[in-house]
This record gives sequence, C-alpha cells and structure tokens, in this order.
Amino acid sequence: MQPSSNDLLVAALALGYRYCGLGDLRRGLRAAKAEGLAAALESAGVLSPRRAEKLRRGADLAARLRADAIYGVIALRNRLVSGALLNACMEECRSRGYERTLGEVLCARGVLSPEQHEAILRRREELTPQLESKERTLARAIDLERDGDELAELKLAVLFGEVAAKLSFLGKTDFEAALAACEARERGEDPSAAARRARETFGSSPAAGAGAAVSTAPGTGSPAASASSGTTPGSGSPDDDRDHAIKGYELLDKLGAGAMGAVLKARKLDSGEIVALKILKPQLAADREYVLRFQREAKAVGRLSHPSIVRALQVGRSGDYYFFAMEFVEGKTVAEILKERGRLDERTALRVVARVASALHHAWQHRIVHRDVKPDNIMLTTQGEVKLTDLGLARAVRREATLTITGVVMGSPAYLSPEQAKGTQDLDVRSDLYSLGATLFHMLTGKVPYDGESPLQVMLQHLNAPVPEVRRFAPEVSEATRLLLLRMMAKRPAERPQKASAVEAIARKIEEALARGETPAVPAALAPAGARPPASAPTAQAPTADAATPAPRPPARGHRASDEGSPKERKHREAGERLRRMARKRRRRF
Repeated sequence: MQPSSNDLLVAALALGYRYCGLGDLRRGLRAAKAEGLAAALESAGVLSPRRAEKLRRGADLAARLRADAIYGVIALRNRLVSGALLNACMEECRSRGYERTLGEVLCARGVLSPEQHEAILRRREELTPQLESKERTLARAIDLERDGDELAELKLAVLFGEVAAKLSFLGKTDFEAALAACEARERGEDPSAAARRARETFGSSPAAGAGAAVSTAPGTGSPAASASSGTTPGSGSPDDDRDHAIKGYELLDKLGAGAMGAVLKARKLDSGEIVALKILKPQLAADREYVLRFQREAKAVGRLSHPSIVRALQVGRSGDYYFFAMEFVEGKTVAEILKERGRLDERTALRVVARVASALHHAWQHRIVHRDVKPDNIMLTTQGEVKLTDLGLARAVRREATLTITGVVMGSPAYLSPEQAKGTQDLDVRSDLYSLGATLFHMLTGKVPYDGESPLQVMLQHLNAPVPEVRRFAPEVSEATRLLLLRMMAKRPAERPQKASAVEAIARKIEEALARGETPAVPAALAPAGARPPASAPTAQAPTADAATPAPRPPARGHRASDEGSPKERKHREAGERLRRMARKRRRRF
C-alpha cells in the first residue's frame, strides 16, 4: 500500500477526532482513488461533508506546519536565527492566518537572507524523505487485499500512530486555533480574533498532539479544573478521580496558569498553612525534559533565602502529578497595579527596583539567572513588601545549563534582553537587569518600552532601536532615574551596571533623596562617559565582580569617532554594523 502523505494525515486526524474507526479507514483506503481518502469516506457515508472538508483543511494545515517545523529546526541548528526570533515569526504566521510560510516571514523581516532561505529549503528537501522513511516502510508492509481485516487494521494502527507522533508538536487547542485562523483569513475576517475564540472554546491546555491526542476531550479532570470549579478533588464529575488530588493538600482556588502548569491556592493538611501549589501539566509530566526543568526550578528556588524572593516549601510527586509548594503571598502583582493606576510614582517604582535588584543579586550569588523579570512576576504584598516570583525560567548556570536546548529562548518579549532575543546561552545577571530596566520604564510611564503588532517587531526593537525617552511620557522623572534607566537598558551587557547590588544602591539613594523632597544628585556611576575617567568593565562571569559601571563604548568598527551626523544617525549606523558582524559570525552547517 502506498497512500499519499495527505491521506495519511487525513487518517490520523480522523482517528484523533473519532470521526471513524480503523475498519472505516481500511475500507476507505481500499476505495480511495485520485480524489483522496476524505472524499472516499464522504462517498461511503462515513463522513458528513462538513467533517470531510475539515479533515481536508486539517491535513493541508498539518503538512504546512510540519514543513515549517522542519524549516525552523534547520535554521536553529545552523544558528541562523535565535529561538526567540523564530517563535516570534511563528506567532506572526499564526496571527495572519498562515498567509505566508515561516521562511517567507523570516525573509520579509530581514532575519534571513534569500540565499539562506534557499539553502534551508534545499536541506529540508533532502531531509524530508529520511523523516518519512519509517511511515513509508510501515505502509509498504500493508497489503489491504491479502492481509486479513484484523491484521490490516493492526498494521494501520501502527502506521497512523507513527504519523500522529510526527505531529506531537501540535496541541489540540493550538491546532483548532490554527484552523480557525486560516478559515477567518479566507473569509476576510480577523485571524487573531478567530484563533482566540477557538482557544476559549477548546480550552487552554494543549493535548499531547494533533493526531492521537485530538481525541482527548477538552475539560477533562485535573487539579486545576477541580480547584477552579470549586469541587473537591476526587468528588464531583466523572472526569475527576482521586488520583488527581495532591496528597497532603486541600485545593482551594486556581490562582493562574502558565506554559508549564497551573498555580493553585491550597491548604497543607498537617499544618493548616496556606501555600501556593504549582502543578506540572499531566501532558508535560510524561516528557522527561519538562520534568527535569520543573525539578530544576524547585531546586533553584530551594537554594535561595531572601526576603524579596518567594520562599520554597516542598517539591514532590502525587500520582501522575509533580508539584511544588511555595509561600503564599497576599497582594497584587505590579502588572495588576499598573492596570488599576496606569503608572506608579517615581519613589514607589524605585523602591520596587531596589528590592528586586537585591533579590537578583542574591540569586546570582547562587549562579541563578531569573530570565523572566517583568511586572507580572513582581508582587507588592499587603504588608508593603516586594516579592520576586516565578523562577519558572530560572537557569542555574553551571549545574543544569545543559537542560536548555541550544537556541530556544523563553521570556516575555516586552521585557526581553537583546542577548535573549539573539538566543545567547551564557546569560548572566546583566540580562535580568535589562528586563528590570524595561519594567522600570513601564512602571514610570504606564507603557512598555517597545510596542508592535507582533512579538517579532518588539524583539527587533530590543535589538536595534534606541531606548525611548522616558520624559516624553513622564516629564517629572528625575535626571538620576532617567540615567539609571538608560544604563540598565543599554544594548550591550558591558554598558550596563555589572552588579545588581550596584543598581540596588543607586535606586535606594535616589529614592531617599526624593523622600526628603530633594532633587536627586546624579550618582558618579551614572555620569556620562565623558565626565569621568575611563574605567574597565569586567564581565559578570562570577558573583564577585567588583565594577558597578561599564567602560565607555569604543567607536563602532568601520566608523571613525568623528563621524558626521546626528547622534541618532550614528546609532543607526552602529546598529547596522553590529548586525553585519553578527551575520558574518554565524556558523553555517548545511
């Protein structure tokens, strides 16, 4: 048997959606002609016209997404694009209803050259037969005429399982959202809005894959579902069972959810203590890498003891669930406060920066980089304390560094450091200081530093655009705070403060002056480069680095220090030169 790739995808999706059984597919493949399997099943009355059309569209989309996935992996492995930029381009594809392929978007945005694009396409064409070889071998072993019905269906089950496994990167919710976006684009409607409605309909938790896991009905029981609905785990709907309860804890409420799992409010049964319980998604618990990441987070937080870092209590496993108990903090995130007030006064913003910088300094002493500092991960408690939360992306630089896949970078685009956007693996505390600087800008102005129609546009601005003038949106901000912000958000790590403790000290000094009603003096560490003697700028490769400020930036290679033009024009020239140097250094291994 030699079915087409499209027919194999149709079959895998039909099983996943439970539109038909193996017997129906066996008969459909035997009767399928040039019009394909979906048409054969529709002619036999197995599928309604609507379902047949959905399978045809789904198979075409799955083939497109699989091709884009292979393209992206080739670009990543050859270090032609960072994981952050790749994810941003994929998001742009989704937001536009897959009007263009991933490669076309990467080229249109200037991330890849036409020559690099063509090289990736050639390599993908070479790899595709290898990737499909197992499916072809399984298909050749099936003889629908000679094999008995039972044997044929058994072989088909193995074949379709292999096809579904190749689509495991597609979750059910994501796949439904992608289908909705494509259909909306064809109707001339907003693809993003259609995708958002599909996500709300099919639930936010991705299934294991678009093939085998499409059959997973949305809304199945989980600790998060039990808590949010107010039912006791183990009692309630048939979808809930007692294995879903986290032993030793009573689940009270759902606090939120992230990419790795849900965060619940719970009561520890032996002590009565109220805790925040982070639970790894069951689908991810089956993935060894995700489990290791989850355990790494727990170990990282467990090594920290600081008044401005949420305290770790317990990590464990209950049934199929891995959980992590943390100190429960009463209060609001800075993001929630900004939504209510619009922005924060300068003193409050500086107090937040000082406390978070102190927490980052402590974390870096343990060789830990937070990697996702943003208003959503900073809390102001009801007692007025500042707490840094969610070390879900934290990376212990030495012990667990190998767990991060090369080039795959996570973080929030609005606060992402330039080195994170480029996919740099050897991050240090200076990356967190950049994100804290972007957070300071948001607190002072009520706006993120860079905005755009897509995450990709935002990341490109973090890489190339000058830091926006904070006084344009908040004229009352002091010169000292303005210079601190500019230094924290410098594009090059060597131009930022080299220690988080230095940022803490400067922020405290400025805040104290404001509290006395004085105009804060500009600290010597923030004075313009020409106003102080040149100083060396050691890297932050160890927590014991002494320098608090960087050396003056040398002229960009290829330009004289006396280049004519405005400072803005010189910055644009230097940014272009940096990008050209980055392109020359990229390794190509086609």
